[in-house]
Amino acid sequence: MKNVYMYILLFMIGCVKSFGQGTDVIFLIDNSGSINATEYANLQTSVAAIMAAVLECNPDNRITVVQYSNGQIYIESDFSLNGYTFPRRFNNGIGGVPAAIDLISSALNGTASANILGTPTLNALSGNGLAVYLFTDAPRDNDLLTGFTAIGSNLGFVSYTNFKNTHDATFVVTNTETVAATIAASAGVASVGGAYTGAVESYSADPDGAGVVPRFFLNSSFLLTPLEIEIITDYLCSVTEPECLPNLTLVSSANDVTSGQDNRQVSNTLTASNDIYAFAVGVYHAENTIVLTDGFHARNSSRFRAYIDECNSGYVGRPANAVTEEEEQYVFADKQYVFSLNPNPANDKVTITSDTLIKSIIITAMDGKVIFSRDIAKEVKEYDININNFTKGIYNLTLVMDTGEIQTQKLIKN
Repeated sequence: MKNVYMYILLFMIGCVKSFGQGTDVIFLIDNSGSINATEYANLQTSVAAIMAAVLECNPDNRITVVQYSNGQIYIESDFSLNGYTFPRRFNNGIGGVPAAIDLISSALNGTASANILGTPTLNALSGNGLAVYLFTDAPRDNDLLTGFTAIGSNLGFVSYTNFKNTHDATFVVTNTETVAATIAASAGVASVGGAYTGAVESYSADPDGAGVVPRFFLNSSFLLTPLEIEIITDYLCSVTEPECLPNLTLVSSANDVTSGQDNRQVSNTLTASNDIYAFAVGVYHAENTIVLTDGFHARNSSRFRAYIDECNSGYVGRPANAVTEEEEQYVFADKQYVFSLNPNPANDKVTITSDTLIKSIIITAMDGKVIFSRDIAKEVKEYDININNFTKGIYNLTLVMDTGEIQTQKLIKN
């Protein structure tokens, strides 16, 4: 039976790459005449925020900006370890995303073209992942897709399919168009992941699987919210998978996560006694067992996730697996908690009362942020926590007992 000795399945996003290989990110920006000055300024603001965060989360991540219109692209730079600002290069005509994708492929292959302006080639780093973030307001026909094609036609998506398969690339898409067919087609361009679960144009050649959801597609304005920026940054920081080892032991201080984000995955057992510092992130996968031993510490304001999952299963945080009503009844009938929370819901203070000695306490918000973390120097069976400053909502409260058992209950703050 598969076991987790600490299983904190947190619900929103998962950010996840720190050491080893990085990601080359292409920000592909629509310069067609339909993008007005305000929209372009908003787009620049969003790209600057994501660019800075992507470069911060891994020293091996690199970025470039490519702008397109009327069958031409302007490459601002080769892949760079440094962020930069950029002016608008075109301001008229139609976008033509497939033509831009084909030209970027040529630049990656070192193939010259009169329609590639600025930097003529892009030199991807061997071992780095490749991600394209498309910002556009392109309609489906003859702009986002190739020509005027029937719904579900592989031909309409051929440039994206070839690019994904040739360069092993993933796509994030923001399209502000509100027409249903365009929204579905944009989701079909985007790679699997994220939070979008709406209509996806299904085509049999889709490298991510025909019609599969969720997708990394945002149908919003070009001025992304802080949460949207965080979600996208997390994804772009997790494109490259770490090596899948049979077993792995993480120890302090050699494997402490002092900044950025750290992914780990094993096919059998992962044992951790390392330290995840404030504002750093750790995401650990194991196919059989995850063991958090003495010394493991996810500090306040860090984010930590542990999953029983197969290697190469993706590092974006996700909801718990769906549980049927029958399974849910069985789980709650079978579960025996060794501690209680009183009162729950609570306003100011909650008292933890345990049948066994409490070794440490972790409280996490539903977005994965560690709100409270404490090692109990003198192990006790009862402990009071002041939650007066907590925001109203639901939290996961996890206890580590002196026996090594770990249990989690929901804490509700009124």
